Amino acid sequence: RVRVKRVTTGETWLLKEGEIFPADHCGELRCYPEKGRVYDYLGLFFLRVQKNAGASVVVRPVPQKVDHIPRLERYVSVSWRPKPGGGFAENHDLRLYRPGDNLTQIHWKLSAKTGKYIVREPLEPGKSRVLVETILRGSPEELDSKFGKLMGMSQYLLQSSLAHEVRVLTGKGVQCLPVSTQMELETAIDTLLRMPPAPQEAKLEPVPASWR
Repeated sequence: RVRVKRVTTGETWLLKEGEIFPADHCGELRCYPEKGRVYDYLGLFFLRVQKNAGASVVVRPVPQKVDHIPRLERYVSVSWRPKPGGGFAENHDLRLYRPGDNLTQIHWKLSAKTGKYIVREPLEPGKSRVLVETILRGSPEELDSKFGKLMGMSQYLLQSSLAHEVRVLTGKGVQCLPVSTQMELETAIDTLLRMPPAPQEAKLEPVPASWR
């Protein structure tokens, strides 16, 4: 006999001989043998087997298509910020001179027209934070849907060449996992499937993001 525990829901049950292994829902299944015996070939004598640490298996979700996805280019806009230390940049911003600015950045023609020192400040693109969020909580069917949509949404972002973060509230707190490749996505999903469920009253607090 084997006792099985589904980590994402906390439920446990006894798997008796001849029963089918319960892999119909996603999550990590931890298996612990109970009352193990080793018999001789004739089945006349047996020895009891001491309990061991058991083993586990991860059942991954089936990716689900997410409908009505907002257009990425509308929300993930490229923002620009001053380049630390200055130097060469293809984009610049014009502003008044401040003490400590490099004299080589002064726009002399524009300064002569305005009568004030104008500086060309180099700019660099800022990183947009893209999040895919959910809460690890619910029935096995609900978790199948949550993880399936999470995986489907993440794959859609990867197909759009958009690195992002998977942010999930679990029983061990908020897990924020970066995803830029299919392998990183599978690793993130496997990590989350090993997490216990979040408390019923817990909420996922919002954080700044360009798109979620």
